[in-house]
Amino acid sequence: HLMQSWLPTFERKLELASEHAHPSFRCFISAEPPPTAHMKNVPEALLQSCIKVANEAPADLKSNMRRSWATFSHERIAESDQRVTFQGCLFGLCYFHSVMLGRKKFGQQGWSRSYGFNTGDLEICANVLQSYLESYESGVPWQDLRYLFGEIFYGGHITDFWDRQVDNNYLSLIFDGDVLQRKGLLGPGFPCPDPQGLDYKGYNDLVMEELPPESPPMYGLHENSEIAYLNTGTESIFGTILRLRAGSPRAISCLGEGGQLGPHSSPRAFSTWRCGVAGAGLVASHFATRLRAATKRSQRAHPVRRRRQAVPV
Repeated sequence: HLMQSWLPTFERKLELASEHAHPSFRCFISAEPPPTAHMKNVPEALLQSCIKVANEAPADLKSNMRRSWATFSHERIAESDQRVTFQGCLFGLCYFHSVMLGRKKFGQQGWSRSYGFNTGDLEICANVLQSYLESYESGVPWQDLRYLFGEIFYGGHITDFWDRQVDNNYLSLIFDGDVLQRKGLLGPGFPCPDPQGLDYKGYNDLVMEELPPESPPMYGLHENSEIAYLNTGTESIFGTILRLRAGSPRAISCLGEGGQLGPHSSPRAFSTWRCGVAGAGLVASHFATRLRAATKRSQRAHPVRRRRQAVPV
C-alpha cells in the first residue's frame, strides 16, 4: 500500500509524466475502501482523472457464497494438519460472511449503519481458524473463535449494540460444533454437509445445487423485509429510465426532438442509449415481479379480514 501522505506527490508525478509519456502508457492503482465513510484515502483530483472500476460484493446469498469460497483453494485446505475439520469450519465461516454481507441490501432492517465488511475479514478469520486448529489438540475452541470473530474481526466494524447482538447470534447459531460437525442447519432448508464426504469442488457444487432460493428468512428476517428493499430498487431503476428517456444531458445529446437522432449524434451513441433503456427496463421488470411475489407471500401469511358493509334495502 502507498502512504496516504505521499499520494499528493504521486498525483503530481503522474501529471508531469502524462505530458511526455508514451501514448500506450497506463498506470493501474488498486485501493481498498477506508474504514469509515468520512475518511478519504485517495485525492479527489486523482479519482476524477481515472477510469474507476469498483469490485463490490454481490447482493444475493448464492453469489456471496461462491465468491467467499473461491477466496480459498484446494491447496490451501490440503496444507492444514486437520484438513477435514478445517474444511467444515471454513465453509461455515464463508456462510457467516455471506449472511453478514447480504443483510446490507435490507437497509435499516438489515444493519442500522453501513459497515465495511470485506474479504480481508474473511481471510484473517480463516488464518486464525487454521492456527487455532493446529495448536489445540483437545478439539475446536468454539467459544474462543466466536469471541475473536464476533467481537474483534467483524465486531470491530460494528458500533451499534443491537447490530453486535445480531453478529454474535449468527455466530452462536452457525459456528457451532453441533451444526458444523453433526450436519445441523446453517439456514432454513440448508443443512451443513458432512465434511468427511466432500472436497473443495464438492462444496462449490453443493452451493450451486442445494442452496435454497433467496429469501429474507435465510438471513433470519421476516418475509416483509424484502418489500422495502424491492420498493427502493424498483424506484431507483424507474428513476434511471425516466432520466434516460428525457432530461439527462447524455440523452439530450443522443436524441433530438421527438425521440429522433440529434444532428450531432452518431448511430452508435443512439444504439448505446437504446440498450441502456432496454436493460434498465428488464431490471425494473425483474424487481417489480419479485415485489409482487413478496407482497403475495406476505398477504398469504397475514390475511386481512374485510368487514362486510351493510347493503341498504
